[in-house]
Amino acid sequence: MVPHRSSPSPACGRGGAGRCILDVFSSLSRLLERVFYAFASCVCEDVRFGVKKYLSGANGVRMASASSNAPQPPTFRLRKTYPKDSRKCLYIFIFVCDNVRLDEKKYLSSSGVAIITMSVGMENVVIHTGEVVGAGRCPRAGESVLTDALSRPLRDLRISVTDRCNLRCSYCMPQDVYGKNFSFLPQNELLSFEEIHRLSRLLVGLGVRKIRLTGGEPMLRHRIERLIEKLALLEDPAGQPIEMAMTTNGTMLTSRAQTLKDAGLSRLTVSVDALSETTFRRMTGAKISVGQVLEGIAAAQAAGLAPIKVNTVIRRGINEDEIIPLVSYFRNTGVVLRFVEFMDVGTTNHWKLDEVVPSREIVARVDSVYPLTPFAANYPGEVARRWKFVDGAGEIGTITSVTRPFCRECTRLRLSTDGKLYGCLFAENGEELRAALREGASDLALRQRISGIWQKRDDRYSELRDALPSDEGERRKIEMSYIGG
Repeated sequence: MVPHRSSPSPACGRGGAGRCILDVFSSLSRLLERVFYAFASCVCEDVRFGVKKYLSGANGVRMASASSNAPQPPTFRLRKTYPKDSRKCLYIFIFVCDNVRLDEKKYLSSSGVAIITMSVGMENVVIHTGEVVGAGRCPRAGESVLTDALSRPLRDLRISVTDRCNLRCSYCMPQDVYGKNFSFLPQNELLSFEEIHRLSRLLVGLGVRKIRLTGGEPMLRHRIERLIEKLALLEDPAGQPIEMAMTTNGTMLTSRAQTLKDAGLSRLTVSVDALSETTFRRMTGAKISVGQVLEGIAAAQAAGLAPIKVNTVIRRGINEDEIIPLVSYFRNTGVVLRFVEFMDVGTTNHWKLDEVVPSREIVARVDSVYPLTPFAANYPGEVARRWKFVDGAGEIGTITSVTRPFCRECTRLRLSTDGKLYGCLFAENGEELRAALREGASDLALRQRISGIWQKRDDRYSELRDALPSDEGERRKIEMSYIGG
């Protein structure tokens, strides 16, 4: 394929520097022509920067500059043609722009240049700006991006399949609240698997690309593998399968890891807050051994559920001494350990700011024993900041909802056990859908309702936490066990 330069648009977002960069890459493209032209050709139906369309020639993609004031991020659609028996083709597209949107995700280009490469047979497109910063499917013509009031796309759906759990973790379901006399939801108030599948199908059509099952403890939901089988068959408008994940406490993984994998589960996150039996039982409020959870993680790895992530909530005065032992245990295992700041979710976990161990302190502790270096996120909107071990022994992550909020990148919608939609983990009220489902609402009506809920979403609690009035703690925020962590 032959990338070539067209006349620039009147407004260049990077000024003279942008034109200079174009000239450099134009020279590069002429060299690439000689290398790649014999292997492949490509027809790009259009490249759109802002509201302007740049048509390509038959031999390649026309490059164009983009205004930094463009109202919409650039998008593109490709119609590919491959020569027979060619397996080593490489397509190169060079755009000068402020950002590029792929698969309804925005990829910022700090240098102002996004170089996009795609190999034959690959569905993913990778953007390079000195390093890989993201990947995604090329959007199809006519696809719209559903965004909320803060221009955040809908990408992730978290489904709480039960409000019950066999542990009583102090930060989620403390024993003094969720005791023997606590009234959980009756069975008839829970969404059925068919209802969950129907809503999930509609949400995938509106932009969801990853579904995560949570709880409570999702493996307590009878025959959860049947639901996974149904959801794992969902495909996005381009025919690509959605990502199917689960968060679990791991106590039942040993005997069921393989059946979860066989059902279609692709990703797994396990909660482990300590290796010391005493501290583990204090954190979980149960007599279950941490060894049982570690055996479950090993079984999940053997079943092919990788990479597994382990989430650890750190509370000052309780388990901060577990940081280094946990890191030591999971180094060189392929498991990604992520430390989560103690959050003020709900109103029953007795949250206090002085019990929060800031992520910078956690990273400093680890770095003092096992040197770390930061590295790029796996994808835009990833909640965890990533740090890799200098010696190559793996990585850790930190989730910083308290000290470094990531609300502006949040693309999650949460479906509660009884059919309410919540736009935030710290929300107070949800939007009821169960009644509409059971009263025979059409797909169109449900889709319009869900779209309206997302479009008016303006939640950013963590960003506003410090500015909230002193009586904010009296709000009845929804509990984590009800909508999932």
